[in-house]
Parts: sequence; C-alpha cells; structure tokens
Amino acid sequence: MGWYYKVPELRDFIDGWIKRLQDPDYEIDPYMAEDLFEAELRMQNWFTTHAEAWITAEQDRLSNPITWEDNLRTHSSDIQTIASNMGYAISEDEASTIADISIHGGYWTDAEIERYILDSQYYDRPSGERDLPEFGSIRTEADYLNQVADGNLVDISGRVDGWAHDIKSERMTREQAEQQIFQLARSGRFSFLGDDRWDQWRSSGMTVRSFVEPLRQTVADTWELDLKEIPLNHTFFNENLVTEEDGKERFANSREVKALAMKSPEYRKTAAYRKRMADFKLGIYKSWGVI
Repeated sequence: MGWYYKVPELRDFIDGWIKRLQDPDYEIDPYMAEDLFEAELRMQNWFTTHAEAWITAEQDRLSNPITWEDNLRTHSSDIQTIASNMGYAISEDEASTIADISIHGGYWTDAEIERYILDSQYYDRPSGERDLPEFGSIRTEADYLNQVADGNLVDISGRVDGWAHDIKSERMTREQAEQQIFQLARSGRFSFLGDDRWDQWRSSGMTVRSFVEPLRQTVADTWELDLKEIPLNHTFFNENLVTEEDGKERFANSREVKALAMKSPEYRKTAAYRKRMADFKLGIYKSWGVI
C-alpha cells in the first residue's frame, strides 16, 4: 500500500480492505484482489476530485519527503527569481506556497507563475494599494509606454500602471496599448491632423514631439536658453503651438512661433533684446540731436 495509507482520506477504505482480507471466509484470487483493490481505490473521492498531476505530486511528497522538500526549495528559489525579474520582492513563505501549488499543477510555466504573482501583488489588491515596481520587466514596459506617450504629448499617468501589468499578464498586447495611446492623441489636442496623417506618422516613426521639435529649438534660440529648459508642456507651447487659419486648426510654423516668442516676457531677458533696445534708444537720441 506504500504511500496510500499516509493519505487520511484513504485510510478508512484501506482499513476496510485489510479487514476483508483477514476474514477467513473471504476467498479471492490474489491477482484479482490486487486489481480489484486498485480499481476501487481509484473510485475514491480523493482520486476522482483531483487531477493526475496533483495525485503524482502527493505521491512524491508522501513517498519521498526529503526529495520533495529539495524540489520544493529549488522551485521556490526559481519563483523568487521570476518575481524579482518582474520587480516584486516576495518572501520565502510566499514563494514556497506558489511552488507547492505549481508542483501540484504539474509544474507551471514561467508565464503561469508570473500571472499568479501579478494577481497576488497587483490585481487582487485594492486599487489604492496597487503600485508600479521601481525596477524589473513591468517597470521597463511602463517606461516604454510613457516614452511613446511623451512622443505624442499624451498624458497616460492614470493608465500606464494598469497597461504595463496587463501586458505582462497577457491581458493585452503592447501593440494594443500603443494603439490606445495613438487614439488618445488623435482624439485630443491634435485631432485636426486627421487619421491619414496619423497613420503616415506612425508607419514612418514620426511623432508629435519629433515634428514640433524644430519649433521648440526656435523658441530656445530666441530666448537664448538651453533646449532642456523649455519643455513642450511650457505655457508658451500650450498657448501657441496650435493656431487657426480660415477656421481650421494647424501647427504654427517657425516664423509665427519666433514672432510670438519675441513678444513674450522671456525674450526681454535676452542679450539680443537688450542690444535691440539699446540700438533703438541710440537711434532716437541721435535723431533728437542729443548725441
């Protein structure tokens, strides 16, 4: 009977068979008895309610506990590594619990283990306790999506955490997340571009940021500032990046942007403005005969 008797749910059945075999009036061929025992054993609830992988794992655990513990520790360590690569730190107890479930499930794939960790560390938690890891593959995915959004001047701060986790858990693909970012851009501030132009830009790798970067450089040159000092969320761009002509919106061109930049308070702080004003005053004074 080996390991069977170590299963509490099977002991009454086995004890019944022992009693039956000890009965002098019970006569059965030994080979038939063995087959009958095995057949009736497999009909017990413990067998019928569990998958074959689960039964095999229990057999290993009960028949060779030392080897079982070694395998459990090894698998648990692997699971902690998987979690760490994702950006999550789970305890030895948590990893051991997952390892036990995994082995009883026939050894989960890495993707299945990742989904379990994502559920316990993110999806099963209240929304206020869901955090984006500071490192790991999920953070890398979020950083990539933020880069795509930044390139198209779209704010996804309220969505990116969920998208990054959804991609990792295979609830959505990266391409689907990108599509949503482009849809936000199309339907937002730059909807005047039209679907055809958006499609052309996307296929060529063009972004809103790369298209308007020369305008940003124009403003930086006009204000005599370093480019990094003038982000595209600067008030100037919020007010002047898009203009209207004949009732239709479009991007302002370099000439228009420079003219507007020269009317701003920032321009009055430049050496070019001071020289321009000094030359202007000198001309006036000369015309008046003061000098």
